[in-house]
This record gives sequence, structure tokens and C-alpha cells, in this order.
Amino acid sequence: MDNRFEIETGRLTLIKPEPSDLDQLLLLLQNPLMTMYREFSFSKSEVEELIKSSKESIETGSVGLRLVLKKNTNELIGFGGVKKSFIQNDMIYAAFMYLHPDCCGLGYGKEALSATINDAFNHDKIDKIHSFIGFANYSMQYLLESLGFLKIGDETINLDYNIVSRAHYILEKETKSDILINNDFFFPLM
Repeated sequence: MDNRFEIETGRLTLIKPEPSDLDQLLLLLQNPLMTMYREFSFSKSEVEELIKSSKESIETGSVGLRLVLKKNTNELIGFGGVKKSFIQNDMIYAAFMYLHPDCCGLGYGKEALSATINDAFNHDKIDKIHSFIGFANYSMQYLLESLGFLKIGDETINLDYNIVSRAHYILEKETKSDILINNDFFFPLM
């Protein structure tokens, strides 16, 4: 693994996905508890495309979704980050986080998403990150708000060519929260 493609935090390693990760990611992302707030299950072809597009994007120096591994065990506990998406035919940057239910409430999602958002804001021309969250996914909405995202409304949108109704959040680079500005206060980035 080329270290340029890794992001490390105090407890996590976030790495670009590889095609060899498909089976492990399918097990994680097709868990019914992982998709309870998603209108449809992840298909094999969708996960293959997420791996391919994220891998290519990260390797060219841009953003993409990453595998979230516990540092001490190398256990895959999630998949998330910031990726290019399309909404109403406009390219945007959108934050996603899928975390294994056994790891929820332990700060892993916040740690991983904070690190990938900081990485995204360090890229040129990224000054705004969107997130579209299921209406009943209160824990993710709370997480986004704790990172400084503001809810701008509820919408029915075409997100990556899927029609969904979601709560729409935005984080602007100049208004990110203190947790993102002083990320070593909450957890040390290495």
C-alpha cells in the first residue's frame, strides 16, 4: 500500500479500496442494519463501481470513499468519505459514511468523517461539501451537525441517478466546526 493513499487518525486507517475488497465490502454494505435508512440495498455492480471510481479518484489526487479500518486489528468497520457526485446534472462533493452497527456510538464515524473532510478541504477548489441523509437517520444527522454541517432543507433529488427523498446538509470550508479546524483536540491525526 502506498502511504500517499492512506489517511491515519488516532484509532483508524482509511485506505483506498481495491477490487480485491469487493467481497468484504459486500458483506459490510449489504448488512440490513447498515442499509435501514437507505431506500434500496447495495448491489454488487454498485459496490464494484464505488470501488473503481473511488480508487481512480484517490490515485489521481482527488477525493473518494475509503475503507475504514481499526488501526490495532486492521478490521474493516466502515466505508466512507467524500466523493464526487451528481445532483440535478451538477457535479458536487458529497460526504458518506457507512459504519458497522457494532461500532456506532464509539466516535469512529466522527473520527473517519472528520479526517476525510479535512483531506477534501485540502484539495483545490473544494469549498463546499453536501450530505443527503435519510429522514429517520438521526444519529448521522447529529454527527453532521456536530461537524458544522447545516441542514438546508428536505428534498427529493436525483443523486447519482437514483431518485431519493433526504435531508440535505451543507458544510462550507470557511464555516467548518472547531472539531475540524483543531482536529487534534478531539483525536490526533498522524
